[in-house]
Amino acid sequence: MTANELRASGGVTSASWDSLSSTSPDVGCWVLPLAGTDGQVLFNPADGRGDAIQFGPKMSTSHGIRVGSSVADLENAYPGQLDTSFALSDSWIVSVSTTTRYYVSADAGKVIGLVLGAVNQGCFG
Repeated sequence: MTANELRASGGVTSASWDSLSSTSPDVGCWVLPLAGTDGQVLFNPADGRGDAIQFGPKMSTSHGIRVGSSVADLENAYPGQLDTSFALSDSWIVSVSTTTRYYVSADAGKVIGLVLGAVNQGCFG
C-alpha cells in the first residue's frame, strides 16, 4: 500500500503523518498508529509503501490468534503451517498467501509479537 493509498484509507491519520520526519525511523521504517485499533502500520519510506501491520493485543488473526495466545493455540490454529526458518528462536512464519505472511514471536509459551507483512518487506527480518 502506497503512502497515498494509506492516507486515503483513513487507516492512518494526517496527524500521524505530520509528526514524522526522516530522522525518526524504526529499523528504517516509520511506525504509524493504525486508526481505530491498537495496532501500528510499518511504513517503509525507502520503497514508499506500508510493509506490515503490527498487531496490538486487541487484534487477532482470522483464526483468533493474538498477542497473549499460547503457542499451543497457535499450533492448533495453523497445524503444520509454522515455518521455523525465520532467523530467531521462538519465532515462526505462517504463510497467508504467496505475497503475505504472519511473523510470530513467543516467550514463555505465549505469543508476544504478531505482524502481518509482505513477503518481501524491508522493515525487519
